[in-house]
Amino acid sequence: MHIHDTRLSYMNKMNTRRLRQPWSAALAPVLLAPLLAAQPATEAEERTTLDAVVVTGQALAIQRSAEAKERAPIILDALSADDIGKLPDHNTAAALRRLPGVSVQEDQGESRWPVIRGLNSSYNSTTVNGATVASPDYQGRRDVPLDVIPAALAKRIEVRKTVTPDMDHNSLGGSIDIITHSAFDFRRPFLLATGAWADYAEKGHVRPDHPSGRGNVVAGTTFGANHEFGVIVSGNYQRRDSDIPQVEIAGNNYQEYDDSGAPVPLGTGNGYLVPVQRRLFWYHNIRERLGGSATFEWRPRDGVRGEFGAHYNQIQDDERRDENRLEPVGNVSGQTATTGSFAQGRNVIGLGRFQIDRATWGTTAKFDWALAPDWRWLTRFSWSAAEADNPESTEEFRTDNTYGLTYRYDDFFPQFVANDTAGIANSSNYAFQNRSTLVRHSEEEVLDLRSDLEHDSTLVGRPVTYKAGFALRRTERDFDQDSTSFAYAGGTPYTLAQATQAGPDYTFQGGYRMGPLIDSGAALAFFDDNRGAFTGTANNILPDYAVTEDVYAGYAMATLTVDRITLIGGARFERTEVGADFHRSSGNSITAAESSGSNDQFLPGLNASLRMTERFVLRGAVTRTFGRPNFASLAGREQVSFTSSIPTVSRGNPGLKPREATNYDLSLEYYLKHGVVSVAAFAKEVKNE
Repeated sequence: MHIHDTRLSYMNKMNTRRLRQPWSAALAPVLLAPLLAAQPATEAEERTTLDAVVVTGQALAIQRSAEAKERAPIILDALSADDIGKLPDHNTAAALRRLPGVSVQEDQGESRWPVIRGLNSSYNSTTVNGATVASPDYQGRRDVPLDVIPAALAKRIEVRKTVTPDMDHNSLGGSIDIITHSAFDFRRPFLLATGAWADYAEKGHVRPDHPSGRGNVVAGTTFGANHEFGVIVSGNYQRRDSDIPQVEIAGNNYQEYDDSGAPVPLGTGNGYLVPVQRRLFWYHNIRERLGGSATFEWRPRDGVRGEFGAHYNQIQDDERRDENRLEPVGNVSGQTATTGSFAQGRNVIGLGRFQIDRATWGTTAKFDWALAPDWRWLTRFSWSAAEADNPESTEEFRTDNTYGLTYRYDDFFPQFVANDTAGIANSSNYAFQNRSTLVRHSEEEVLDLRSDLEHDSTLVGRPVTYKAGFALRRTERDFDQDSTSFAYAGGTPYTLAQATQAGPDYTFQGGYRMGPLIDSGAALAFFDDNRGAFTGTANNILPDYAVTEDVYAGYAMATLTVDRITLIGGARFERTEVGADFHRSSGNSITAAESSGSNDQFLPGLNASLRMTERFVLRGAVTRTFGRPNFASLAGREQVSFTSSIPTVSRGNPGLKPREATNYDLSLEYYLKHGVVSVAAFAKEVKNE
């Protein structure tokens, strides 16, 4: 892959140049010397001087991350952008990989789900500037897939591993806060623009390829008689067009055989494990990301701040997935530890078309007011919404069982080879098996209000800050799914020959060959032209549900500083009320149903820090957190069965208890001039899993 990156920055002092790489500063005089020598300098040029030449590298970003960690009252890790706002990765999930104790799960070759301290991403909460972000998830989960949020949006990303009472405690694993830029960070007009394009070696084999690349723009300024107003806007776009060839077996599905060659349950045969399938996949994925944000700020005087911001981010995945699947049938003969033969086998050719469109957007209004020298009032209102659409369709053709197979192991993967290679390659030998369509749509809306009152005082002659407040949140999640499976019942045979497409002339590593493909347009045209010959079985009601969740929280805390020791203690109380609409299935009857539930959480906590020396800081915390169940668990469909002597009911449960955890954390940190070295330990006692 060839990548080209272009960066442009502008400050209102035009004679200030920010050179980002030390070698750039070193090479500049060498590259410019011939040009300057060729043109005599004028008298004005000889008198021109620069205010400054600033060479900036990763040290500044590292220093800012260390400062954020050192200033924090809790245990956290932070990743900061460089001095004009660019993280080194193009989405926030990828950027999080750089933090200790954080890993990510990838999908489609890109980081998506953050994993904090080895715990599933559903244990995490995600906010932007402290405001809840609605989740564009279509599988009933709560967590936010962070590939939808571009890294260009962030000034800093903080992963908070302990909590104080004024924080959302629905973060059993940890919380991720994406902190955006402020125009007051710069105090003058600024502009950042980055661009990159890439040429993927694997592309265009199945569908026409498109150019790949990305670009980001961030700009802002302060204005007014005393520069009391600020505005900042950003925009980003990315497109990736790539092919991914893949060889795999069917997960961990293996078959074992006895000495006569007959298939037997695992553990009862000769010990030679043979995969039940060998699958070749060719993924062609087009991914587009588009987003932007804008923030207006007002700071008329010290102690008074107002802010209104809005953001929108979307990501679209358009994927074609071709499959070639060889499957042995029946008994094996001549088997050894690495080879064997089957008198029967079949080949399956499949095509999947998958589209995933996800978007999240929202607005936030904040106001901080110093009522008096020792009193402060802070309030924040946010609204966030998200949407996900996932239309899918699949097609499958298959040979009969007349094509014997031989196999051998090549390192880890097996090589299945058809004895009749000409028959396997003939598209007329593949009969239509099935066609399926699936459309999933999910919407989420979150309204969040929080208000705090702070008071500075003294206790036993030591400074103490008291803080109390409340939070209200309403979340609404709607999910709709329609699926249909079609079988062909026409009198005229329907084979792959009527919907075949020439495959890419490509051999996978290990000698695997993709073979014939399904022409998507031809298959769809045949289906439309012969709609009466297809019978469909639909499931368009039972999976649907709607959940409304109301959260009421109140908290009180105090921060006490005694010499080198800082203590933060307090408690939070949360009540959660859930209402769910779903569908009940009993026999052939499907009816609408509803249910409700609630739970209460009392959440005390203590954070402590000791500055042992100027560079050493010891932190500890004992806290309680929890994790609300996923929406699919709260409002899953209900199925009543009387097929056995004991009737059974399977359904979602709005009264399901959340996970609860008592957390013990300890961290020792040593701060360098540019960076930090830390070691941390934690233990979590989790119940109601």
